[in-house]
Amino acid sequence: MKRLRRAFVVLVALGMVVSLSMVIPASAETTTKSQEVLDSEFVLASMDFDGEITDIQVFDWLSLKGDGTFDVRKKKTLPGDSGWQGVHGFAKPKVEGDYIVWEGLKAKDSANVVAGTKLSAAMVDEAKTRIPLDIKFKYRFDGVPITDLNEITGKSGRFELELTLRNTSKERTAVEYKDPVTGEKKKEEV
Repeated sequence: MKRLRRAFVVLVALGMVVSLSMVIPASAETTTKSQEVLDSEFVLASMDFDGEITDIQVFDWLSLKGDGTFDVRKKKTLPGDSGWQGVHGFAKPKVEGDYIVWEGLKAKDSANVVAGTKLSAAMVDEAKTRIPLDIKFKYRFDGVPITDLNEITGKSGRFELELTLRNTSKERTAVEYKDPVTGEKKKEEV
């Protein structure tokens, strides 16, 4: 059951990677070269076996290019207060009003900073409305549809999982895939 849950989390994480790349101005105290900050955001949503989002974590990754000391202010993407933590020893940012602030980040040529936060229940409800995917799971055990995974816990047999991801954003994207039934390559806009 834990393996299945981990697989769901990984699948959803892959499907929900939100990469918002932009250049953020950084103020520098001790540099003569230009500095650049590349910002990417990754959203990890945990789900139950029905595809309902139960938990969301947001990770912010800054790639610093240049030499010197960087101070970075980034507008928060969601309202509310959540505690940001530096991931695995990276600098912990402060929250100042509507901004996430990193002060005194040092870089020589390049450096990376990662911070993460776990959203509160109210913030999860708000974030769900911004995730551009509708996710549905269907399960079969020995060819018979099942709705509760607890029914098959500890049993041997053939387990099938069908995952359907539907793009709910207004942006259309061309997707190429191999049809599992016919083996043909197909292209469609979703």
